[in-house]
Formats: sequence, structure tokens, C-alpha cells
Amino acid sequence: MTDNSHTNAWNREKKPGTGPFSASRFGQSFAVTGDAESRPRLLVRPLGDLTAVDFLNATGVLQGEAVRELAGRLQGLVSAGHDVLLLNLRGVVFSSSSVLGSLALLQRRVGEAGGLLRLCGLDPALRESLQICRLDREFVIYDDEDDALAAETPTLRQEFDR
Repeated sequence: MTDNSHTNAWNREKKPGTGPFSASRFGQSFAVTGDAESRPRLLVRPLGDLTAVDFLNATGVLQGEAVRELAGRLQGLVSAGHDVLLLNLRGVVFSSSSVLGSLALLQRRVGEAGGLLRLCGLDPALRESLQICRLDREFVIYDDEDDALAAETPTLRQEFDR
């Protein structure tokens, strides 16, 4: 991967982030944690105009408070101006339909903010869950982070959705 592969941020102009999660405030990676160790943690990495989010301690995200908390943290990033997101789901093996619904809602919120959302690193079982729910049509999915960062432009479908 070249150093400038993420700077195109999928060829979209981006306004500087503001708020508690802004890259300008932190300038480095930071973790957004839950209350309990068993809850998923997010490692947020500003990469130029793009914000990469890694899911840590998240082999499986099932239901209830953990899903609501995770969705709230992700939507908080969008509210703080991080509207070009790459969610790296490497290590997440299974999730509930609530998580899949939360991802679909996040996709809509990011789109409403004029941003772009990409997924990468999906386990085959998680990818199959998206296919069964037909959500694989709603997301741009890359095999790994390097492929996502090297992508030059949004897909045709997302161009028509705007």
C-alpha cells in the first residue's frame, strides 16, 4: 500500500471534522470503548479524509444493550463529521440481525450526511448473513483494508443513489 492510497477518500470533498471525535482534535488513532470488556471496542484511525474503524473484542455482536451502544458510537462518529467511513470487520465472525439493521441505518445516515461508507474484512459467515438479508446490495464490500484504501471511485450504484 502506498502512503497516498487513502487520500482520495473515494474522490469526495470533505469538510474538516469537528466535535469530540474529530481527527484534528486527536490526530492519531483512538479507541471508543464500552463499559464492559465483553462489549466490542472501536479503534478509530483517521487516514486523511477517511476514517477507518476497527472492531476489537468483537468476535460476535448479538443483541440488546451492546448493539445499541455500538450503533450509538458509530453514529456519533458521523455526527462529529466523520462521514467517509471504512468499517474493518476483520475478526467479527457472527452478529445478530439487530447489528445488520444498525449497519443499514448507519449507511443511510452516512448517505444523508453526504458521506460514503465501505465495509471490509468480512468473515464468510458474516458476508453470507448480509447476502441472506440482501444487504450486500446496499454496501460496497472489499476483501481487506488495502483493497478498500486503493479504491479510486464510488460504485455506480452509489452515484445513482445521490
